Amino acid sequence: MTYPLARLLAAAGLTLILAAGCSGRPPAYGRPSLRPDITVGLISGAGGEALAQALRRGAKNRDGERVLSGEVTMANETEKDVETVPVVVEKGRAKEVYRADPFTNRLWRVKERTTETEFESHDLERVYSRMIFDWRLTPGDGNGPDSGRITLELGRVYGGFLAANKQAPPLKNQNEALTAAMEKELAGVMAHLVVLNLGRHIDAAELEAASDPQSGQARRLAAAGRWDEAKEIWLNLLKLNPKYGPALYNLGLYWEKNLDPQTAWRFYREAFLNDGSPRHRAALTRLTELMDLSGLPRRESSDGRP
Repeated sequence: MTYPLARLLAAAGLTLILAAGCSGRPPAYGRPSLRPDITVGLISGAGGEALAQALRRGAKNRDGERVLSGEVTMANETEKDVETVPVVVEKGRAKEVYRADPFTNRLWRVKERTTETEFESHDLERVYSRMIFDWRLTPGDGNGPDSGRITLELGRVYGGFLAANKQAPPLKNQNEALTAAMEKELAGVMAHLVVLNLGRHIDAAELEAASDPQSGQARRLAAAGRWDEAKEIWLNLLKLNPKYGPALYNLGLYWEKNLDPQTAWRFYREAFLNDGSPRHRAALTRLTELMDLSGLPRRESSDGRP
């Protein structure tokens, strides 16, 4: 299958490896922003400097207490293929015929030429670049994994029918400049994944306030670190009102805090559909992007809600 390749990069796929609990088209991401308490340290290996620069550009605070470091491994693979495309070709000499206008029934003289369908074959190459980032955070804070691995794979196609029509890079055009551009693009996507995952530090300050006494009690429990007890209160509130936005949103925070983005996504979605506050929209948008990037399925939650 041929992809529209006027752009330099086409996303071929993304695999996320949960080495120690790290979850994560490349769209126009905007600038990724790390948490204020995380600073970027040494990131070694091929592509490491590009990744470090992409992360530092979005760092709000370069003097954070925790240091993100690690090692990047880059690899390229090329697959050769042949693309067969049907093409309509005019045959024979043109002849004049009369055609009726469908609206006025007036006859118009037009020229017609017999056409046939032929097949053209074009060589193409699919080039896949893979970036592996083994990361670590020092010192650990006990609120999540302190090390892990993210594997990112992006691909592009050279040659083929589009290249023959000047709409894609031709074969044998893989020079150093294009390789550097691919590395920069990979680093940008990887930086975004790092921010989506390591940049999240959920605490009770993010909980949505509500006027009912039960929500206030749950908020106090979460602030004291008793999130599981708070969760039971929010679930009980949903038994009374399955469309209660604050409880849905806060349960989304609970599941995201517990590294279950699939379940969190479903609660955020229900909160947005039933309440639709800007807070709900922002959470759903961010987590939808994470789900799309990681390929994580949006399945039913483990406890049957929502």
